[in-house]
Amino acid sequence: FFAASSWGMANLLNSTEEERAKMESELSKQQTEVRNGLADAINGYLVSAPETKNAIPQILSIACKFLGWKYGAFWVPDKEKQELRFESDWSESDMKMSEFVETTRKKVFAPGSGLPGKVWQTNQAHWITDMALDQSCSRATIGAKAGLHGAFGFPVSVNGVIIGVIEVFNSEIEKRDPNLLESTQTIGMHIGAFIQRKEAENKIRESEQFLKIVLNTIPMLITCKDVENDFRFTLWNRTSEEILGLKAKDVIGKNVMEFLPPEKSAPDHEMELRIANTGEEIDLPEVPFASPTLGDLILRRHRIPVWNTQGNLKYILEVAENITSRKHAEEELKKSQTVVLHSTKMATLGEMASGIA
Repeated sequence: FFAASSWGMANLLNSTEEERAKMESELSKQQTEVRNGLADAINGYLVSAPETKNAIPQILSIACKFLGWKYGAFWVPDKEKQELRFESDWSESDMKMSEFVETTRKKVFAPGSGLPGKVWQTNQAHWITDMALDQSCSRATIGAKAGLHGAFGFPVSVNGVIIGVIEVFNSEIEKRDPNLLESTQTIGMHIGAFIQRKEAENKIRESEQFLKIVLNTIPMLITCKDVENDFRFTLWNRTSEEILGLKAKDVIGKNVMEFLPPEKSAPDHEMELRIANTGEEIDLPEVPFASPTLGDLILRRHRIPVWNTQGNLKYILEVAENITSRKHAEEELKKSQTVVLHSTKMATLGEMASGIA
């Protein structure tokens, strides 16, 4: 694109006024097509892009290749230290670039310092026609060794707040293109929205993973049924597997009538319908249960209706505690108390008999 622009400018200088006007129009058309194509290419990639860590280098690659530029880097703000730090990059396979690339990866920028710092401070795209002549560019000398001249950077933002800066470099001396800067300002907002969305998705995944760990660690049977989907199970934790002898993979997406015989599933289904019709909680303090894996147990079963934000019954949550050991301990305590009471009575009777004698 910019190579074509340079060629076009050279021809403009050697043309008649009519030819010049025609060439300017054609050049402007080409630039517009490239800008629109760049935006479409990046936006199209963002729709199905993977995690941010892998996506950013690909975005840099798309931008550089589309524009015909040599190197791109992505910077993120460190709010505590008030500096931009290097995050990722993309470059052409060129040995001359290696020193520039390594230096860039070690750099940090304060607000207003260097190309990334200027973009960060102003929240505006910034253009450098020839970095070799830009005294504020700390990488000018090493950039010249790499054959780099033109550069521009633009903010990656969310709701006006910068979350990153992208910069790209070329081997040509490039005339400032206000329209490209304006276009990249918009592209930066799209990239920012993508990063925000991916971060939100990651937090949701982390939250779901944490919840899964907690549910599988709690020593209670916990299951959940979707009332609107024929009471099919959506949750079946590890303790449920241990007590009920059924793996989650064999239960999730099914209702009790699909994996239990009628004599066992019918009472459970009746309770489901009762909760669905009345919305009441059901607490069963002591339920004998023959576990196929743990033998005869005593469970305390509690079924709880869960409502959605529209006020409709959505789920039935069951929490059941294995109270077998506690009940056995209570029975042993009662037996011990009975023995002690009996012994006390016998001792008292003995004392009374001795007094009479």
